[in-house]
Amino acid sequence: MNQHLNIERTKLLELINFNKTITKARGSYLYSDIGDVYLDFTSQFGAVPFGHNPDFLWQTMIAQKAIEPGVMIQPFSTKGASQLSDLLIRFAPGDLEYVTFGCTGAEVVEVAIKMAKAKTQRNAILSTENSFHGKTMAAALATGNSYYSECFYPPSEAFAHVPYSDIEALENALASKQYAAFIVEPIQGEGGMVVPQDGYLKACEQLCRKHGTLLIVDEVQTGLGRTGKLFACEHENVEPDILLIAKALSGGLIPISACLANKRAWSKDFGQRHSATFANNHLATMIGCKVMEKLTGEPEILHNICESGNYLHQRLTTLITKFPVAFAAARGRGLMRGLVLKDWVDEESYLCPTISGQGFIVPLVSAYLLNRHHIFTMPTLNDNNVLRLQPSYLITHEEIDTLIQALEEVGSLIAEGKFSELLRAAIGLKPQPSQITTRPYKNQTIVPVGEKLGTFCFFVHPVTEMHTIDCMPGGRNAYNAIETEKVLNWLDNAKSLYGEAAPAYYMPCIPSAKGGYVDGWLISSLLTPKDMMRLPKDKKTRLMDSYIGIAQEKGANVIGLGAFTSVITRSGTTVANCGTPVTTGNAFTALTSTDSLRQICQARDIDTGYMTLGIVGVSGSVGRLCFLDIGAEFQKVCLIGNARNLNNVEKLEVVAGEFILKLFTTHISSPLRPIFQTLAEAGITHHLINSFGTDQGNNYPGEQFRQIYLTVQQKYQDHHGDLKNFPLLLTNDIENTLPICDVVITATSNGEAFIQPELLTEGAIVCDVARPSDLQQEVKQKRADITAYDGGLVQLPAALRFGGPNIAELDLGITLACLAETVILTMSQVKQSYSLGGVSSIEEARDIFQMAKEHGFNTHLYEEDIIGPVLSKEYA
Repeated sequence: MNQHLNIERTKLLELINFNKTITKARGSYLYSDIGDVYLDFTSQFGAVPFGHNPDFLWQTMIAQKAIEPGVMIQPFSTKGASQLSDLLIRFAPGDLEYVTFGCTGAEVVEVAIKMAKAKTQRNAILSTENSFHGKTMAAALATGNSYYSECFYPPSEAFAHVPYSDIEALENALASKQYAAFIVEPIQGEGGMVVPQDGYLKACEQLCRKHGTLLIVDEVQTGLGRTGKLFACEHENVEPDILLIAKALSGGLIPISACLANKRAWSKDFGQRHSATFANNHLATMIGCKVMEKLTGEPEILHNICESGNYLHQRLTTLITKFPVAFAAARGRGLMRGLVLKDWVDEESYLCPTISGQGFIVPLVSAYLLNRHHIFTMPTLNDNNVLRLQPSYLITHEEIDTLIQALEEVGSLIAEGKFSELLRAAIGLKPQPSQITTRPYKNQTIVPVGEKLGTFCFFVHPVTEMHTIDCMPGGRNAYNAIETEKVLNWLDNAKSLYGEAAPAYYMPCIPSAKGGYVDGWLISSLLTPKDMMRLPKDKKTRLMDSYIGIAQEKGANVIGLGAFTSVITRSGTTVANCGTPVTTGNAFTALTSTDSLRQICQARDIDTGYMTLGIVGVSGSVGRLCFLDIGAEFQKVCLIGNARNLNNVEKLEVVAGEFILKLFTTHISSPLRPIFQTLAEAGITHHLINSFGTDQGNNYPGEQFRQIYLTVQQKYQDHHGDLKNFPLLLTNDIENTLPICDVVITATSNGEAFIQPELLTEGAIVCDVARPSDLQQEVKQKRADITAYDGGLVQLPAALRFGGPNIAELDLGITLACLAETVILTMSQVKQSYSLGGVSSIEEARDIFQMAKEHGFNTHLYEEDIIGPVLSKEYA
């Protein structure tokens, strides 16, 4: 593919395996450089009415060459422009008299808007929502989809929009008498082939007359036969003040457009101020003449459009009846049709519902039709769930049957949940071998009992590239090594184009042990932690806005920030004021992790009072809460920070000071706690700690905590003469510290595995809370003597799965504590945010842990992790 022509479009074409090189086109068929032949059901968005390269138009061009006409001779008139203007006015509806030529549809939209403003001396233009009028300045602002203007122009008070096919809304708007013109499409083509209610266009005409507003009928796509009449407005005998035509006028050969106007719209100001270099082009207008002569001189063409259009509609209607899970509706008129696809609901994967929510399913269907059946289709621009079916006027019943047969195969794949076949066509893979099985599952039916307590939304995303494949239909087992490489490349391209969030899974019922239930959604994007961390600030904000916007559309009572959505929002602080209670889930994650360690140690009769605990990532929210909750139960605690910043331990000093404060001023203090005893023997007293007068209040007193630590450290050194046995070791040197730790909690947001097998002491117990894991895969493979397990896992109150992937390929009834916290807070009907900012209190975390027990959520551990390997070390 050419790397100089709109590289963004090239990326999209490559993403859906549309990167074909077409070397020939004839009639309804396209021919590629490798010999493939494609049946064209788009006809260049309706700009190829008679098929590609019609002989009668080429003969016209050849004949023109022979006479050497003046093609571009402005300000002189060309014969072609004169003849075409006469033809257009003769066959146009109403009292249209004046013709202004252009090259594109958007150009004549601009012409019409200028004309209307010049005549009426009104500044504003009214159009409809979901409309499409082009991508130049005024055309884009008139278009009822801000996507096409927001990057280029600020919102303008000179352009307003009313709902399409809403007569009352139109009258209310026009009554202000501020609009120079109302521009409307007889059928919203890019809006999804939407046909308005009967009588709508006629009502538009009458209301415009009543309020002195010019009526612009945009027939760029509908005009010149597409709907079965020469002009679509003729279906209701509408006589516009300005009529716009383009696409079909070109015959598919030379760009040309026209703005037809009546006396109510024309003005001297416009005529004296508007011109265009390529307007009145003799060659283009001669082609336009032949197009008009063909359409008006051969009535069987319009008859075929009506007849073939009806046949296509009938076949589509039957298709919808046969596959109601796949297809929702057939829209349009004549040979301007759209097939509406239903959103994909796939219990097996997160990727299919996610890309469905991002408007990507019709491109995937188009990819399948092109690469498996050699049929060329495309989506409409404003409605991504509509498949454009807009063939040339010469389409046959047999060709329509060919399309329907292919669509039946698509419908069958969707109905059977074989979405992987549609994806494989887009990725450029052969059909899936029959021996590859999917991972079907079905949640048990849980009948909701009691009141609905609320709705939760939890934000997820893949934590590694391979995890993304796990979230696809079939998971990684559905692809061999070569295919996996192609899939990873495809996903990388997909993320660059579809990086925002979308709903991925709906859980209809999770019961509470206290009675009642909640429902909820997983909302996902395709981005991994690395992808998220590379985003500039504005892109991170946009991503989170998409997540939160969907959650609020779903009626979320509590929003949970899973994985790196918590990291890029600074532990939820940047979205705390979104209007919905938010949680990072860090509190329950931390306390289920410490609870799991207590269970393991109790089961093995291990006395932690003689052990050293290492916490990697202790300055993070989860690591900090783990330390505050369980640190006092160990003889020594190593607080391990960022290895890339060996000399900076200030953050660690803050957390250590907070721990000491809690140790001496709350119920966790006890002479039986080894660290308390060690410090007390060095003369550290409640009175000394209380003398700092810390009051956490609304602000985290980090510097005061740090001074507590430094004071205690100094007093211990003064008492013992050194810090050799000081119970808190603060370091960023992970390589020399981990080997002395008997128990390790690792809870970083590093984004990749970095703890190597040789760093862990013999018989170590390692609770890995990080997502993705901090432990390299070799740890479990090479170190049979240690217990390394995933912390932060929870047993749900019922045996349920969050879809086939179940977040991270978890077992039935198991989920992540951060997700569980979101559910628990929803069940508890909280009205405030929790676990935000990385400095939430240990007391709050314990409250959530207690809520969890009441609702029936429990820490999950596998039996082998509880029992563990046979240890070669003996602990007293």
